[in-house]
Amino acid sequence: MKITARNINQIKESFKKLVDKYQQLSDEYDPDDSVYEISIGMEEIQLPFPKDPDAFHQVSDFIRLMNEFESIRFESKNKVITTRFSQRAIFCNDQLFYEIVENGKNNLEFTFNDITLRIVNNPILIGLGSLHYGLWDKYVPPCSSYNAIEVEYKGDRSNVNEDELITSYIYSLAVKFDFDIHLIDVYDSGLFDFDTDEEVDPKNHKIDSIESYNFGMDLYLKANRDIDEEMRLLYYYKVLEFFAPVEIKKNANEKLRLKLFSPKATEPDANFLQSIFALTKRYEEDLRDNELIKPLLRECIDIVDLYEFLPESIKHKIRRELKISIVSYDLDSQNVIKLSDYISTIIYATRNSFVHAKSNYSSNGKECTDEELADLNIFLKHTCNSVIKWYNRLPNHLKIMN
Repeated sequence: MKITARNINQIKESFKKLVDKYQQLSDEYDPDDSVYEISIGMEEIQLPFPKDPDAFHQVSDFIRLMNEFESIRFESKNKVITTRFSQRAIFCNDQLFYEIVENGKNNLEFTFNDITLRIVNNPILIGLGSLHYGLWDKYVPPCSSYNAIEVEYKGDRSNVNEDELITSYIYSLAVKFDFDIHLIDVYDSGLFDFDTDEEVDPKNHKIDSIESYNFGMDLYLKANRDIDEEMRLLYYYKVLEFFAPVEIKKNANEKLRLKLFSPKATEPDANFLQSIFALTKRYEEDLRDNELIKPLLRECIDIVDLYEFLPESIKHKIRRELKISIVSYDLDSQNVIKLSDYISTIIYATRNSFVHAKSNYSSNGKECTDEELADLNIFLKHTCNSVIKWYNRLPNHLKIMN
Protein backbone atom coordinates (compact mmCIF):
# COMPACT_ATOMS: atom_id res chain seq x y z
CA MET A 1 0.00 0.00 0.00
CA LYS A 2 1.17 3.50 -0.86
CA ILE A 3 0.41 6.97 0.40
CA THR A 4 -2.15 8.54 -1.91
CA ALA A 5 -3.88 11.88 -2.33
CA ARG A 6 -6.88 10.37 -0.52
CA ASN A 7 -5.07 9.23 2.63
CA ILE A 8 -2.08 11.54 2.98
CA ASN A 9 -3.78 14.16 5.14
CA GLN A 10 -5.13 11.58 7.58
CA ILE A 11 -1.71 9.90 7.80
CA LYS A 12 0.00 13.23 8.50
CA GLU A 13 -2.56 14.13 11.16
CA SER A 14 -2.24 10.73 12.89
CA PHE A 15 1.56 10.93 12.71
CA LYS A 16 1.52 14.36 14.40
CA LYS A 17 -0.94 13.24 17.13
CA LEU A 18 1.23 10.22 17.95
CA VAL A 19 4.44 12.27 18.11
CA ASP A 20 2.79 14.92 20.29
CA LYS A 21 1.35 12.30 22.65
CA TYR A 22 4.69 10.61 23.51
CA GLN A 23 7.43 12.90 24.79
CA GLN A 24 10.27 10.61 23.69
CA LEU A 25 8.99 10.68 20.10
CA SER A 26 8.51 14.43 20.29
CA ASP A 27 12.05 14.96 21.59
CA GLU A 28 13.49 12.91 18.71
CA TYR A 29 11.33 14.38 15.96
CA ASP A 30 12.82 17.00 13.65
CA PRO A 31 10.24 18.26 11.12
CA ASP A 32 13.05 19.46 8.87
CA ASP A 33 14.67 16.02 8.70
CA SER A 34 13.77 14.45 5.34
CA VAL A 35 13.70 10.99 6.90
CA TYR A 36 10.34 11.88 8.45
CA GLU A 37 8.89 13.17 5.20
CA ILE A 38 5.39 11.94 4.31
CA SER A 39 4.56 12.25 0.62
CA ILE A 40 2.41 10.65 -2.03
CA GLY A 41 3.80 7.41 -3.44
CA MET A 42 5.73 6.34 -0.32
CA GLU A 43 5.31 2.73 0.85
CA GLU A 44 7.10 3.21 4.19
CA ILE A 45 7.24 5.90 6.82
CA GLN A 46 9.62 6.31 9.74
CA LEU A 47 8.50 7.12 13.25
CA PRO A 48 10.99 9.01 15.47
CA PHE A 49 11.74 6.25 17.97
CA PRO A 50 14.91 7.27 19.86
CA LYS A 51 18.15 5.45 18.97
CA ASP A 52 16.22 3.54 16.32
CA PRO A 53 17.15 4.56 12.75
CA ASP A 54 15.69 1.29 11.41
CA ALA A 55 12.15 1.92 12.70
CA PHE A 56 10.53 1.99 9.27
CA HIS A 57 6.88 0.95 8.98
CA GLN A 58 4.82 -0.23 6.06
CA VAL A 59 2.15 2.34 5.22
CA SER A 60 -0.43 -0.45 5.50
CA ASP A 61 0.68 -1.21 9.08
CA PHE A 62 0.45 2.45 10.06
CA ILE A 63 -2.96 2.99 8.45
CA ARG A 64 -4.34 -0.10 10.16
CA LEU A 65 -3.47 1.36 13.58
CA MET A 66 -3.79 5.11 13.10
CA ASN A 67 -7.37 5.36 14.37
CA GLU A 68 -6.40 3.36 17.48
CA PHE A 69 -3.68 5.58 18.93
CA GLU A 70 -6.04 7.29 21.40
CA SER A 71 -7.00 3.95 22.99
CA ILE A 72 -3.50 2.50 23.60
CA ARG A 73 -3.12 0.60 26.90
CA PHE A 74 0.10 -0.95 28.19
CA GLU A 75 -0.95 -4.29 29.68
CA SER A 76 2.52 -5.73 30.34
CA LYS A 77 6.08 -5.72 29.04
CA ASN A 78 4.89 -8.23 26.44
CA LYS A 79 1.45 -6.91 25.55
CA VAL A 80 0.09 -3.58 24.28
CA ILE A 81 -3.56 -3.25 23.26
CA THR A 82 -6.02 -0.80 21.74
CA THR A 83 -9.77 -1.06 21.25
CA ARG A 84 -9.41 -3.36 18.25
CA PHE A 85 -5.80 -4.57 18.33
CA SER A 86 -3.29 -6.43 20.49
CA GLN A 87 0.43 -6.81 19.86
CA ARG A 88 2.55 -9.40 21.67
CA ALA A 89 6.35 -9.34 21.37
CA ILE A 90 7.87 -12.60 20.11
CA PHE A 91 11.24 -14.12 19.32
CA CYS A 92 12.20 -16.93 16.96
CA ASN A 93 15.56 -18.67 16.63
CA ASP A 94 15.28 -19.38 12.90
CA GLN A 95 16.49 -17.15 10.07
CA LEU A 96 13.75 -18.47 7.76
CA PHE A 97 11.14 -16.96 10.06
CA TYR A 98 12.61 -13.48 9.65
CA GLU A 99 12.91 -13.96 5.90
CA ILE A 100 9.20 -14.81 5.75
CA VAL A 101 8.25 -11.86 7.93
CA GLU A 102 10.38 -9.49 5.88
CA ASN A 103 9.33 -10.66 2.42
CA GLY A 104 6.15 -12.69 2.70
CA LYS A 105 4.52 -11.87 6.02
CA ASN A 106 1.01 -11.90 4.53
CA ASN A 107 1.50 -15.65 4.11
CA LEU A 108 1.42 -15.94 7.90
CA GLU A 109 -1.87 -14.04 8.20
CA PHE A 110 -4.91 -16.05 9.24
CA THR A 111 -8.50 -14.87 9.62
CA PHE A 112 -11.50 -16.55 11.21
CA ASN A 113 -14.61 -15.42 13.11
CA ASP A 114 -13.81 -11.73 12.44
CA ILE A 115 -10.36 -12.13 14.05
CA THR A 116 -7.12 -11.81 12.12
CA LEU A 117 -3.72 -12.94 13.37
CA ARG A 118 -0.54 -11.81 11.67
CA ILE A 119 3.18 -11.29 12.28
CA VAL A 120 4.46 -7.71 12.09
CA ASN A 121 8.03 -6.45 12.16
CA ASN A 122 8.92 -3.10 13.72
CA PRO A 123 5.66 -3.31 15.72
CA ILE A 124 4.50 0.21 16.58
CA LEU A 125 2.58 -0.68 19.74
CA ILE A 126 5.43 -2.78 21.15
CA GLY A 127 7.84 0.07 20.34
CA LEU A 128 5.64 2.43 22.35
CA GLY A 129 5.60 -0.15 25.14
CA SER A 130 9.39 -0.11 25.22
CA LEU A 131 9.28 3.66 25.67
CA HIS A 132 6.56 3.42 28.31
CA TYR A 133 8.57 0.99 30.45
CA GLY A 134 11.91 2.68 29.73
CA LEU A 135 13.34 -0.60 28.44
CA TRP A 136 15.50 0.38 25.49
CA ASP A 137 18.95 1.66 24.68
CA LYS A 138 21.23 1.98 21.66
CA TYR A 139 21.91 -1.76 21.74
CA VAL A 140 18.23 -2.69 21.99
CA PRO A 141 16.31 -0.02 20.06
CA PRO A 142 12.69 0.28 21.18
CA CYS A 143 10.94 -0.76 17.98
CA SER A 144 13.16 -2.43 15.36
CA SER A 145 14.46 -4.98 17.89
CA TYR A 146 11.13 -6.80 17.82
CA ASN A 147 8.61 -8.75 15.87
CA ALA A 148 5.12 -9.23 17.22
CA ILE A 149 1.96 -11.23 16.84
CA GLU A 150 -0.81 -8.78 16.06
CA VAL A 151 -4.43 -9.71 16.74
CA GLU A 152 -7.06 -7.61 14.99
CA TYR A 153 -10.67 -7.78 16.15
CA LYS A 154 -13.39 -6.74 13.73
CA GLY A 155 -16.08 -7.58 16.30
CA ASP A 156 -16.47 -7.90 20.07
CA ARG A 157 -13.25 -9.08 21.75
CA SER A 158 -14.63 -9.45 25.27
CA ASN A 159 -15.43 -13.17 24.99
CA VAL A 160 -12.15 -14.16 23.30
CA ASN A 161 -9.45 -15.92 25.31
CA GLU A 162 -6.56 -14.21 23.58
CA ASP A 163 -3.82 -16.18 25.34
CA GLU A 164 -5.29 -19.46 24.08
CA LEU A 165 -5.78 -18.01 20.61
CA ILE A 166 -2.15 -16.90 20.40
CA THR A 167 -0.92 -20.25 21.73
CA SER A 168 -2.89 -22.00 18.96
CA TYR A 169 -1.35 -19.69 16.37
CA ILE A 170 2.20 -20.17 17.66
CA TYR A 171 1.69 -23.94 17.89
CA SER A 172 0.45 -24.10 14.29
CA LEU A 173 3.45 -22.09 13.07
CA ALA A 174 5.82 -24.28 15.10
CA VAL A 175 4.40 -27.49 13.66
CA LYS A 176 4.29 -26.30 10.05
CA PHE A 177 7.73 -24.67 9.95
CA ASP A 178 9.52 -26.35 12.87
CA PHE A 179 10.17 -22.94 14.47
CA ASP A 180 10.77 -22.19 18.14
CA ILE A 181 8.60 -19.09 18.49
CA HIS A 182 7.83 -17.75 21.94
CA LEU A 183 6.54 -14.65 23.66
CA ILE A 184 9.11 -12.33 25.23
CA ASP A 185 9.13 -9.15 27.25
CA VAL A 186 10.61 -6.02 25.73
CA TYR A 187 14.34 -5.83 26.36
CA ASP A 188 14.62 -9.66 26.28
CA SER A 189 15.29 -9.65 22.56
CA GLY A 190 18.65 -7.98 22.13
CA LEU A 191 20.12 -7.70 18.68
CA PHE A 192 20.46 -10.89 16.72
CA ASP A 193 22.59 -11.77 13.73
CA PHE A 194 21.90 -14.85 11.66
CA ASP A 195 24.42 -16.00 9.12
CA THR A 196 23.07 -18.37 6.52
CA ASP A 197 23.98 -19.24 2.96
CA GLU A 198 20.66 -21.00 2.41
CA GLU A 199 18.51 -19.42 -0.27
CA VAL A 200 14.82 -19.44 0.62
CA ASP A 201 11.70 -18.16 -1.05
CA PRO A 202 9.47 -17.04 1.83
CA LYS A 203 6.48 -16.72 -0.47
CA ASN A 204 6.38 -20.52 -0.71
CA HIS A 205 5.66 -20.69 3.02
CA LYS A 206 2.05 -20.16 4.03
CA ILE A 207 -0.22 -21.04 6.94
CA ASP A 208 -3.70 -22.14 5.89
CA SER A 209 -5.23 -23.10 9.23
CA ILE A 210 -4.61 -23.17 12.96
CA GLU A 211 -5.48 -25.85 15.48
CA SER A 212 -8.02 -25.14 18.23
CA TYR A 213 -6.37 -24.57 21.58
CA ASN A 214 -5.79 -27.28 24.14
CA PHE A 215 -3.38 -27.36 27.07
CA GLY A 216 -1.16 -29.92 25.36
CA MET A 217 0.00 -27.12 23.06
CA ASP A 218 1.56 -25.22 25.97
CA LEU A 219 3.60 -28.29 26.93
CA TYR A 220 4.51 -28.98 23.30
CA LEU A 221 5.81 -25.44 22.82
CA LYS A 222 7.90 -25.72 25.98
CA ALA A 223 9.46 -28.87 24.53
CA ASN A 224 10.09 -26.97 21.31
CA ARG A 225 12.27 -24.37 23.04
CA ASP A 226 16.07 -24.32 22.92
CA ILE A 227 16.55 -26.64 25.91
CA ASP A 228 18.57 -29.77 26.61
CA GLU A 229 17.29 -33.07 25.27
CA GLU A 230 16.44 -34.52 28.71
CA MET A 231 14.11 -31.61 29.50
CA ARG A 232 12.66 -31.82 26.00
CA LEU A 233 11.74 -35.47 26.52
CA LEU A 234 10.14 -34.71 29.89
CA TYR A 235 7.92 -32.05 28.33
CA TYR A 236 6.93 -34.37 25.50
CA TYR A 237 6.13 -37.05 28.06
CA LYS A 238 3.93 -34.55 29.92
CA VAL A 239 1.92 -34.09 26.70
CA LEU A 240 1.30 -37.84 26.52
CA GLU A 241 0.66 -37.98 30.27
CA PHE A 242 -1.92 -35.20 29.96
CA PHE A 243 -3.96 -36.87 27.20
CA ALA A 244 -3.57 -40.54 28.18
CA PRO A 245 -6.42 -40.56 30.76
CA VAL A 246 -8.81 -39.30 28.06
CA GLU A 247 -8.27 -42.43 25.98
CA ILE A 248 -8.32 -44.71 29.03
CA LYS A 249 -11.61 -43.24 30.29
CA LYS A 250 -13.11 -43.32 26.81
CA ASN A 251 -12.33 -47.02 26.47
CA ALA A 252 -13.54 -47.82 29.98
CA ASN A 253 -16.81 -45.97 29.44
CA GLU A 254 -17.41 -47.73 26.15
CA LYS A 255 -16.81 -51.17 27.69
CA LEU A 256 -19.11 -50.34 30.57
CA ARG A 257 -21.77 -49.09 28.15
CA LEU A 258 -21.62 -52.39 26.25
CA LYS A 259 -22.09 -54.21 29.55
CA LEU A 260 -25.21 -52.20 30.26
CA PHE A 261 -26.65 -53.20 26.88
CA SER A 262 -26.67 -56.83 28.07
CA PRO A 263 -30.04 -58.37 28.94
CA LYS A 264 -28.43 -59.39 32.25
CA ALA A 265 -28.08 -55.73 33.26
CA THR A 266 -31.69 -55.56 34.46
CA GLU A 267 -31.30 -58.65 36.67
CA PRO A 268 -27.55 -59.06 37.19
CA ASP A 269 -26.19 -62.35 38.50
CA ALA A 270 -22.94 -62.77 40.42
CA ASN A 271 -20.85 -63.33 37.29
CA PHE A 272 -22.21 -60.18 35.67
CA LEU A 273 -21.38 -58.12 38.76
CA GLN A 274 -17.89 -59.62 38.90
CA SER A 275 -17.36 -58.58 35.28
CA ILE A 276 -18.12 -54.99 36.31
CA PHE A 277 -15.49 -55.22 39.04
CA ALA A 278 -13.03 -56.64 36.49
CA LEU A 279 -13.61 -53.62 34.23
CA THR A 280 -12.98 -51.30 37.18
CA LYS A 281 -9.78 -53.14 38.06
CA ARG A 282 -8.53 -52.94 34.47
CA TYR A 283 -9.31 -49.21 34.39
CA GLU A 284 -7.26 -48.65 37.57
CA GLU A 285 -4.38 -50.71 36.15
CA ASP A 286 -4.35 -48.67 32.93
CA LEU A 287 -3.98 -45.48 34.99
CA ARG A 288 -0.78 -46.73 36.65
CA ASP A 289 2.37 -44.90 35.62
CA ASN A 290 3.94 -47.81 33.79
CA GLU A 291 0.77 -48.45 31.74
CA LEU A 292 -0.48 -44.91 31.30
CA ILE A 293 0.66 -44.04 27.77
CA LYS A 294 0.22 -47.52 26.25
CA PRO A 295 -3.46 -47.11 25.23
CA LEU A 296 -2.62 -43.71 23.74
CA LEU A 297 0.07 -45.12 21.45
CA ARG A 298 -2.09 -48.13 20.57
CA GLU A 299 -5.25 -46.26 19.64
CA CYS A 300 -4.58 -42.58 18.95
CA ILE A 301 -1.65 -42.42 16.54
CA ASP A 302 -0.45 -44.27 13.46
CA ILE A 303 2.43 -46.08 15.15
CA VAL A 304 3.51 -47.87 11.95
CA ASP A 305 3.83 -44.55 10.14
CA LEU A 306 5.75 -42.88 12.99
CA TYR A 307 8.08 -45.86 13.45
CA GLU A 308 10.50 -44.45 10.86
CA PHE A 309 11.36 -41.53 13.19
CA LEU A 310 12.70 -43.79 15.93
CA PRO A 311 16.45 -44.10 16.59
CA GLU A 312 18.12 -46.91 14.66
CA SER A 313 19.10 -48.95 17.72
CA ILE A 314 15.50 -48.91 18.98
CA LYS A 315 14.24 -50.01 15.56
CA HIS A 316 16.70 -52.91 15.73
CA LYS A 317 15.49 -53.89 19.22
CA ILE A 318 11.88 -53.80 18.08
CA ARG A 319 12.48 -55.99 15.04
CA ARG A 320 14.40 -58.46 17.20
CA GLU A 321 11.68 -58.43 19.91
CA LEU A 322 8.86 -58.95 17.40
CA LYS A 323 10.92 -61.42 15.34
CA ILE A 324 10.28 -59.51 12.13
CA SER A 325 12.54 -58.07 9.46
CA ILE A 326 10.51 -55.00 8.60
CA VAL A 327 7.77 -52.87 10.17
CA SER A 328 4.99 -52.22 7.67
CA TYR A 329 1.22 -52.11 7.38
CA ASP A 330 1.33 -55.86 6.72
CA LEU A 331 1.82 -56.42 10.47
CA ASP A 332 -1.10 -58.21 12.10
CA SER A 333 -3.01 -56.42 14.86
CA GLN A 334 -1.28 -58.28 17.69
CA ASN A 335 2.16 -57.28 16.45
CA VAL A 336 1.04 -53.66 16.07
CA ILE A 337 -0.04 -53.71 19.73
CA LYS A 338 3.32 -55.25 20.71
CA LEU A 339 5.08 -52.57 18.67
CA SER A 340 3.16 -49.79 20.44
CA ASP A 341 3.67 -51.28 23.89
CA TYR A 342 7.39 -51.83 23.37
CA ILE A 343 7.86 -48.20 22.29
CA SER A 344 5.80 -47.05 25.29
CA THR A 345 8.05 -49.08 27.57
CA ILE A 346 11.17 -47.46 26.11
CA ILE A 347 9.72 -43.96 26.51
CA TYR A 348 8.63 -44.66 30.09
CA ALA A 349 12.01 -46.18 31.04
CA THR A 350 13.90 -43.25 29.50
CA ARG A 351 11.68 -40.77 31.32
CA ASN A 352 12.24 -42.58 34.64
CA SER A 353 15.99 -42.49 34.18
CA PHE A 354 15.77 -38.68 34.22
CA VAL A 355 13.20 -38.05 36.94
CA HIS A 356 14.66 -40.41 39.53
CA ALA A 357 17.90 -39.73 41.35
CA LYS A 358 20.74 -41.52 39.60
CA SER A 359 21.79 -43.19 42.84
CA ASN A 360 18.29 -44.67 43.31
CA TYR A 361 17.56 -45.65 39.72
CA SER A 362 18.09 -49.19 38.46
CA SER A 363 18.26 -49.57 34.70
CA ASN A 364 16.07 -52.17 33.01
CA GLY A 365 17.98 -51.98 29.73
CA LYS A 366 15.08 -50.38 27.87
CA GLU A 367 16.28 -46.78 28.12
CA CYS A 368 17.28 -44.80 25.06
CA THR A 369 20.99 -43.99 24.95
CA ASP A 370 22.18 -40.42 25.45
CA GLU A 371 23.59 -40.46 21.92
CA GLU A 372 20.19 -41.19 20.38
CA LEU A 373 18.04 -39.11 22.71
CA ALA A 374 17.68 -36.30 20.17
CA ASP A 375 16.39 -38.84 17.63
CA LEU A 376 13.87 -40.22 20.12
CA ASN A 377 12.68 -36.67 20.71
CA ILE A 378 12.00 -36.28 17.00
CA PHE A 379 9.73 -39.32 17.24
CA LEU A 380 8.05 -37.85 20.33
CA LYS A 381 7.56 -34.49 18.63
CA HIS A 382 5.60 -36.12 15.81
CA THR A 383 3.76 -38.36 18.26
CA CYS A 384 2.69 -35.45 20.46
CA ASN A 385 1.58 -33.45 17.46
CA SER A 386 -0.56 -36.39 16.32
CA VAL A 387 -2.07 -36.78 19.80
CA ILE A 388 -2.92 -33.07 20.04
CA LYS A 389 -4.76 -33.27 16.72
CA TRP A 390 -6.46 -36.53 17.74
CA TYR A 391 -7.83 -34.87 20.86
CA ASN A 392 -9.07 -31.83 18.94
CA ARG A 393 -11.06 -34.06 16.61
CA LEU A 394 -12.82 -36.00 19.37
CA PRO A 395 -16.50 -35.18 19.89
CA ASN A 396 -16.88 -32.90 22.91
CA HIS A 397 -18.64 -35.57 24.99
CA LEU A 398 -15.53 -37.78 24.73
CA LYS A 399 -13.08 -35.10 25.90
CA ILE A 400 -13.16 -36.38 29.47
CA MET A 401 -10.49 -34.64 31.56
CA ASN A 402 -11.77 -35.18 35.12
